[in-house]
Amino acid sequence: MSYVDSTQAGVLASTATYVYSKEFDDKFQTWLANALGCFPIHVKPMFREFETAISTNVLNVFFEFYQIEFTGTPYDVEETDDHLDQAYEGTAHCRVKLIGENSREKAFLLHDLIYLSQNVDALQKFGLSINEAQIIEIDQLAEGHARTPMSTVDLTLDYSYVRRWSIKSIVSAPTSIQNS
Repeated sequence: MSYVDSTQAGVLASTATYVYSKEFDDKFQTWLANALGCFPIHVKPMFREFETAISTNVLNVFFEFYQIEFTGTPYDVEETDDHLDQAYEGTAHCRVKLIGENSREKAFLLHDLIYLSQNVDALQKFGLSINEAQIIEIDQLAEGHARTPMSTVDLTLDYSYVRRWSIKSIVSAPTSIQNS
């Protein structure tokens, strides 16, 4: 399928900043590793890596954005002769599962750190801000005969992004004058 600008029939071409993607996951992964003071290699998106072996002597962190609710309709941010930028806003829900060494302590740290803006400023660079954190589970993961400490934190985040549509203004549309 090829995308077009508004001077042709078809689906409009667009680009988006901060839209949910692998790059978005990578940025959140880096922020989460820094916030919890652990190695980024031990922080992974749940749907990609949960089946990998879990090391019980380090903190393993898995996260998943499991729901994004949009609020209202998109609104125009900028309109030029070449494009229209529209902003989309909503709420993203993210589950963070911490398994292994210090997982309970780190769950409380994740809950507590969101209340200081310096701790979450980096999230705003890719369209997120945290408005709530709840520790929903403090448990143990059974692995054979061993039991590994595990905690789960649900984050509620404000989420926004901008999509640029290839919409030409009426001024830049091709015209022709017909003689009758």
